[in-house]
Amino acid sequence: ATAPDAAPRSGPDANPSRAPAGGGDLFARLVERVRAAKGMLADFLEHGRLVQAGDAVIEIGFAPEESFFLDTAKETENLACVRAAARELLGGRAEVRLTVLGSGQGAAGGGEAPRESDRHRRLRHEALDTDAIRWTMEVLDAHVVDVKLEQ
Repeated sequence: ATAPDAAPRSGPDANPSRAPAGGGDLFARLVERVRAAKGMLADFLEHGRLVQAGDAVIEIGFAPEESFFLDTAKETENLACVRAAARELLGGRAEVRLTVLGSGQGAAGGGEAPRESDRHRRLRHEALDTDAIRWTMEVLDAHVVDVKLEQ
């Protein structure tokens, strides 16, 4: 019912050279299938980017600073939802891989973005992993852009 509203939201797959032809369209269709089942999870997936599609494999990569969205998408229930959507799109078996961009792509010098400490990642995850925040994001159809941590 809200499909026209969702169409302009295609920013995360901005580098089409890494995805096969039509990969951006596949990623958009995957996100829309997930959105039908779990709207907030689809918003989290939009922080990723299609890295590989084909041979019954869909790989979605997340920038290192987007680890909260990756960790949330990897939760058992959420990953099952993404896999179900991928199976619907690919017509049968489908492997879904959720990865950190740059982890296997050999960036010299250890990466360009500053790495979030494990403590900060845990605190950020705890701050966003509350019923009140999840409910608010679901009701407002919103997502958290940034979490400021006191030092």
